[in-house]
Amino acid sequence: MSIDVERMKVDPDYWQEVTESSWGIKKPELEFVEWNGAGLPPVGTECELDWTESGRYAPAVVNFVGSNIMVVECEGEERVVYVEDANEQLRPIRTQAQTEREELISAATEILNQDHVLTERDAAEALYDAGMLRGAGE
Repeated sequence: MSIDVERMKVDPDYWQEVTESSWGIKKPELEFVEWNGAGLPPVGTECELDWTESGRYAPAVVNFVGSNIMVVECEGEERVVYVEDANEQLRPIRTQAQTEREELISAATEILNQDHVLTERDAAEALYDAGMLRGAGE
């Protein structure tokens, strides 16, 4: 089989087609794996990556784990993560309850860091006024 170089430039699936038909090599299907955050996530793990290294986590999939680096796909791009930094940049996918809790904590922190919040009572009033101290049924 001859390789059509021009097609290869425009068709990203063409290389897979060539390798399968010529050499019988198939791209392995990734099996998604649960990960609890302990150790390094195995290949195929769906997790969250601190994509911008600023605390904005985005869904990601681990594509490769080596002795020094990992390759993680996030938002359509692959990114190299050093194994030594993995515990700071990767985390298990958050549940809806964890996400809501984090959002409330962030909002409360913003309220409590305002200049007019000087005492514990001021803080409690600010949180109440923001609806954070009211019961679930109200």
